[in-house]
Amino acid sequence: MQYQAWMPENYVEALREGLKLVYTAFLKHNPKYLPELEILTKKLQKWAQGNIPSALAPPSLALSISQLSIAVQNKIREGLLFSDKAVAEVRELFEGTEELLGHFQDLLLTRNSVLRQYILGKASEFEEKMRHFATEHEERLIKGICLPRSSTVYLALLDAFKEVLWGLKEAASKMAP
Repeated sequence: MQYQAWMPENYVEALREGLKLVYTAFLKHNPKYLPELEILTKKLQKWAQGNIPSALAPPSLALSISQLSIAVQNKIREGLLFSDKAVAEVRELFEGTEELLGHFQDLLLTRNSVLRQYILGKASEFEEKMRHFATEHEERLIKGICLPRSSTVYLALLDAFKEVLWGLKEAASKMAP
């Protein structure tokens, strides 16, 4: 990921690339991704503390994606495996979040009110899905399908996705319709 001269869409593109790296590391579950994830996390945390105009592309997005990275690093370091159901749920969240970041990037350029409403609606749909995923996860934990340590990482991923979606909704809602 190379950070160019700051423009909101470049920042969002960098976030999308970072999210893709975290997603790949999640799926591959391979320690070879750890150094790259650590570098990404430090960059994202630095950006979150930087001077990115919060009305256009909130720094909280960088922090939230860094939290995803940390959770995936913990999953890999500790050799934690998720059930097929949990992997499918997290996969859906990664793919949906990447799609919404792409739409948000377009919104920064076009200020299209239809796109703005789409982002707000989709983010709300994903928030509802996450509530459902959390309930199903609780059932898996009770049945012993999910181990407590894996549960902690899974819930950290859900929390980070919630923060990304909240940041996207917040930024999109501030853009004039």
